[in-house]
Amino acid sequence: MKRIYLFLFLSSFLSANLFAQSPGNIGTTDLHLWLRADAGIATSNQGDPVETWEDQGPLGNHATQTDPAAQPIFNTKPLNENPALYF
Repeated sequence: MKRIYLFLFLSSFLSANLFAQSPGNIGTTDLHLWLRADAGIATSNQGDPVETWEDQGPLGNHATQTDPAAQPIFNTKPLNENPALYF
């Protein structure tokens, strides 16, 4: 019986914290720009350059790099198991 209560407690706690609604789950009140490598870019292909990166925060800004030599590169296999952009 104790296992069932422990399971219910842990599952309700973990399910509420699985998806961040802001970076670090700190809130969006003073958030001016939130860029994520897994959202808001036009590619999902390893090694592709990224020209525009859409803001995931409440203001809807975006970052743009029109110089091809300075564009970040999309990487699907970084060390932390999440996509990343290399500058």
